[in-house]
Amino acid sequence: MNAMFDRLRDSKRGFGSSAVGLQHGRSLQALYARLIDQEDMIAEKQNAARQAAWERNLNVLHARPVKVFSPYQMIKIAFQIKGFEGLLTDYTDAAFIFDEIHAYEPKRLALFLALIDYLHVFFGARFFVMSATFPRLIREKLQPILGYDQPIVADEAVFQRFRRHQLHLLDGEMLDSGITHIVSALQQGKQVLACVNTVRRAQELYHALIQTGVTSQQVILIHSRLIIKHRTEREAEIMQRCDLETGSREPFVLVATQVVEVSLNIDLDVMYTDPAPLEALLQRFGRVNRACKKGISPVYVFRQPNDGQYVYGAHPDPAQRGHIVRVTLAELAQHDGEVIDESAINSWLDRIYDDPQVQTEWQQTYDQAFEQAQKQMRQVRPFQSDRQTNKQFEDLFDGIDVLPERYYDAYLRLTADHDYIAASSYVVNINRRKFARLQANGLIQPVDEWTAMVKLPYSETTGLAFDEARAIDYD
Repeated sequence: MNAMFDRLRDSKRGFGSSAVGLQHGRSLQALYARLIDQEDMIAEKQNAARQAAWERNLNVLHARPVKVFSPYQMIKIAFQIKGFEGLLTDYTDAAFIFDEIHAYEPKRLALFLALIDYLHVFFGARFFVMSATFPRLIREKLQPILGYDQPIVADEAVFQRFRRHQLHLLDGEMLDSGITHIVSALQQGKQVLACVNTVRRAQELYHALIQTGVTSQQVILIHSRLIIKHRTEREAEIMQRCDLETGSREPFVLVATQVVEVSLNIDLDVMYTDPAPLEALLQRFGRVNRACKKGISPVYVFRQPNDGQYVYGAHPDPAQRGHIVRVTLAELAQHDGEVIDESAINSWLDRIYDDPQVQTEWQQTYDQAFEQAQKQMRQVRPFQSDRQTNKQFEDLFDGIDVLPERYYDAYLRLTADHDYIAASSYVVNINRRKFARLQANGLIQPVDEWTAMVKLPYSETTGLAFDEARAIDYD
């Protein structure tokens, strides 16, 4: 969203800075960072903070005709969060573009589509939903809501121009045989993406590469367990090294989790990845040879671990966990060694979702959630904000911000100076289950009414670690 905000407010190819707003959970920090980066603002942090807050307030007051935000801003209506009437006013006769809507799991997708239906029918809103991957299962849900006869599809010439990846399946797994592959590609002068499914595996892969003799300047690690300050700095460094337009071509390895799938407009040479559902893999592939200027680039998918790693295909029966990953691998095996034909991707997805278990679980989850969401929308009434639903809304986000103990003093100094935006850049997000376990073990300590401190090691290089072994600085 931040990258799209920058692109749309560019005066040469966008709408200009006065026309475009940004609205998401971290928008205040994003706006502040953009102001503080300006040379004349470096010594004016308080003024930058005031301007960032003013800009955020303008966005909330709907002063910008073009807005970049996530669907989560919209669903405040369904939960009647205080001020939702203003959203309804702003969305009346509005035009929306939804990108990659398929990426949401079925329960949230159902909520978004129920809201789209409500806004279209009662407030005259118009919607354009776009994606490179639309399985039949999702197309059948979209058609009656959007009311289209046929989807708009790129012609064959466009698909042929976008033949840019050759698929390879590899036996074993990244943290074993993958190390040799990655180091070899680096030594050949490549910019390498190594994508894994969990923060723990990302930290372990980083350590393993360093132990082979790769220097800390040759590998960058990014994941969700970095404080906001370090993640922002890390993203800027990654963009400088492999940005589509201005990036250098010095070889390095980017070790990343799923955060790379949507957050960075980058262009690398080769990729090695953990197995995952096809939609996630395609997003990862898109970070390699992004501009189609390198001919055909290889993308390598390891066959193991194929259990979903508690990220994909969660199921109470351990034997059934990761089923969607195994079905995806079976489909990929039919195309091992092929140059990927983008026009055939939807047929790959259709076969994956035609698997009886995948289809049944997805359909049941979606139908139940859609019915509940429609019931919620029928109960929406102006000037009847419901505090009881605030928690339901918050529960959609499986994360809590915590302050690493290492930055306790810095946080206190900044809050004492009323520099709350800078202070908030020292927090990191962890899931609620992990927070509860840490709290039960006495590792969580309240700091103020907004923030809790976590007594765990933190490394500027590798981020928050749940054990000492993964909290090593290589600076």
